[in-house]
Amino acid sequence: MFSLLNIVVGTHYLLPTAIPITLSGAFAWVTLFRYRQGALFLSAKKSMPPAPAVQTIDTAMPVKPHIDLRAAVVLALLILFLIGPHLTGLVSVYGAEGYTSEFFNGENNVLQVAYPAYREAGQWLLAHTHGPGKVGLVAIIGTIVGPGNEGRYDVSWYTYNKDLPGRLKFSEALPDAHSFPYDYLVWPMHLVQRGYTIPEPWRSHIVHVIMGGNTTYCFIMARDLVAIT
Repeated sequence: MFSLLNIVVGTHYLLPTAIPITLSGAFAWVTLFRYRQGALFLSAKKSMPPAPAVQTIDTAMPVKPHIDLRAAVVLALLILFLIGPHLTGLVSVYGAEGYTSEFFNGENNVLQVAYPAYREAGQWLLAHTHGPGKVGLVAIIGTIVGPGNEGRYDVSWYTYNKDLPGRLKFSEALPDAHSFPYDYLVWPMHLVQRGYTIPEPWRSHIVHVIMGGNTTYCFIMARDLVAIT
């Protein structure tokens, strides 16, 4: 649990299953109607009395089963197109989400509802700073929720990130605030896409960008660039 989003999300995780579901549905209809040449409309045939069975001895040599090359090629292509892109993204891209496909160029050009990577940003700051400091996690009001204000659902970013060392103090920062009295700011990309641009004084203080594949999650900024090692 990284932050609380106030809109309905999750349907984008079904995108990779769109093609398999379509193919499965088409196959089901084909199987149901047995649509092949001469099978949809069968001509009526006059029933004939069954002929008496005659026992015969099969003297033919047994035939070894063989693989239908055409069917094997079609199956291999289906597996490649349906599984390959997403499997490649998941095993090769750090921080990739369930619908990652490296056949595309990330989500930076479309409005994304993505987790903003506050935790990774905090870990990066802990690894590249040495003294104490105040970190502003830029978020819409109420989506992170401070200690003691979790509400009836007990949902808080702080609840799920208690293991982060206490050298840095994390707190919620509103994107439309008039000032940012912090040593460091973590600004999610999805807020930039929603019109909450990074303030001009901080734009030249970006020290790191958290990414998952080609998708930008958030920007890390430092008031004093010398503090970053």
